[in-house]
Amino acid sequence: MNLDVPSGAIAEVKEGLIYGTPTLMTFLKKLVDCCLNPRVQRLATVDRPTRYIEPGYMIYDTTINKLIILQTVTPIQWRDAMGNIV
Repeated sequence: MNLDVPSGAIAEVKEGLIYGTPTLMTFLKKLVDCCLNPRVQRLATVDRPTRYIEPGYMIYDTTINKLIILQTVTPIQWRDAMGNIV
């Protein structure tokens, strides 16, 4: 993805709010989508990763239909949003 600021991306501040051209707003949306909304893998329970992962890693488990977060690596322990081991 090209994250160079495009020409015509102009902003101005009025009363503490930032107003931008459509070009700037499109660029900022791409930036937010790329950097602040990481793509979460959708995997079945049997396909959960076991290597090259660290606590905080997230996946959407399609078998149980939940977003889960890796709590510990040794032993591997996944938890749902309520803190339940899954």
